[in-house]
Amino acid sequence: MELIWDGDCGFCARSLGWMRDLGCTIPARTWQEVPDLAALGLTEAEVGESVWVVDGDRRYAGAAAIAMALGTSRRRAVRTLAPVARRAPGAEAAYKIVARNRHRLPGASGACALPDQPDLPDEPPRSTPR
Repeated sequence: MELIWDGDCGFCARSLGWMRDLGCTIPARTWQEVPDLAALGLTEAEVGESVWVVDGDRRYAGAAAIAMALGTSRRRAVRTLAPVARRAPGAEAAYKIVARNRHRLPGASGACALPDQPDLPDEPPRSTPR
């Protein structure tokens, strides 16, 4: 099992550090270090958009990949919560919001922005009084 992440993304690097702090032991490489993404069954577009875990013939993206990585933790509590996080309603939607806005998060840089992705508004729309 191996985690594949975007090495150009400072937020992604910081997130991997948080996972290590939680005791996660999953081997990790940036997609830029992978000589042949196709051999892993991945494309550059896919790995530029979300984190992946490759486990033999199985591939997990986004929230599922994070949950798989958390499942490698040396800490029992983290390992126990990982499957729950994987099946949590809204987990993938939350992952996509974070991924789409990762250039705005701690540790981020301009390289973290996804191409052709609309940003979420800086502020939620204001409701109009009735």
